[in-house]
Amino acid sequence: MTVKNLFLGFVAVILTVCLIGLLILATNEDALAKVHKTINTLNAINVSTEDTYKKKMDILNIHTAKASEVNKNVKKQNHFKHRVNANKSNSFNEQECQVIADRYADNHINDNYGLERISKTNHGYNYVYSNDNLTSKQHVSISNQGIITK
Repeated sequence: MTVKNLFLGFVAVILTVCLIGLLILATNEDALAKVHKTINTLNAINVSTEDTYKKKMDILNIHTAKASEVNKNVKKQNHFKHRVNANKSNSFNEQECQVIADRYADNHINDNYGLERISKTNHGYNYVYSNDNLTSKQHVSISNQGIITK
């Protein structure tokens, strides 16, 4: 009976050490991230044998994945998917630029100014507003993207 009791005591000590080790691992974020990474790599499906040898886990690897690490390649790919080409789809036509210029003139130029001349440039439209006696002129430029410059 004493050998049996010694054996059971030895097993109890080993299980206690394992339980303490698991509690330490469970409270460490870096260790949890590494365990998560290990589980995900072991669950790979339909991977050829050549790939499995390349992706074999290095258990002695000191570097562990931080919980805050982000894959930077994903951000770059998403950035290019949502890029807007301003030269084609967002350019305003002449009528839209005219409306923008008229609203600007109504809000920022006196009532006695009227539209004198419109000229088209490579980057947009130029509008010249003058008052009744033609002594002062206000120049308003609208780019093809609808940006107002004086």
